[in-house]
Amino acid sequence: MIKATNYNSKYLYWITILSLIVFNIIQKISYLDTEPFWYDEIISVKATLQDFGHIKHMSEWDNNPPFYYYALWVWLKVVGVSEFNARLLSVIFCALSVSMLFIISKKYFNYKTALGAALIFSMHNFVYSYCYEARCYSLVVLLVLISTHLFLKLLKSNTILTAILLGR
Repeated sequence: MIKATNYNSKYLYWITILSLIVFNIIQKISYLDTEPFWYDEIISVKATLQDFGHIKHMSEWDNNPPFYYYALWVWLKVVGVSEFNARLLSVIFCALSVSMLFIISKKYFNYKTALGAALIFSMHNFVYSYCYEARCYSLVVLLVLISTHLFLKLLKSNTILTAILLGR
């Protein structure tokens, strides 16, 4: 009987994560192509029209690292260049950020807190407005959350490798 409960809680955990991702994508795709590109979005899309090797040289004058341009280049080669498709990558990164926040909150708090934090975060004005831009903002939030998760995981373990990695 205990195994069935454990199985059900893991099942609920993964269903919740998948539901958060799908909910966020559906919630945010309705307004993706209602406005034309902003100037800085044009710079992002222009970078994807370059050869793959020239993206780093083009992004040298930009204050953002070139990883987002590489990801957008691959994404737009697969799905095609349009306002909707260019902004959809940021929406996907935002949806993954919400699920990552849920994972972190569930690990260190409880299920209700994690669900509340994820829902509040997904509807926050800052997150809501910046996920619509074909810029690296959503990717940066996702990478910060992944980094936070790994950092907290390292803090929890008491090993010499952890002390070296954390610089103690």
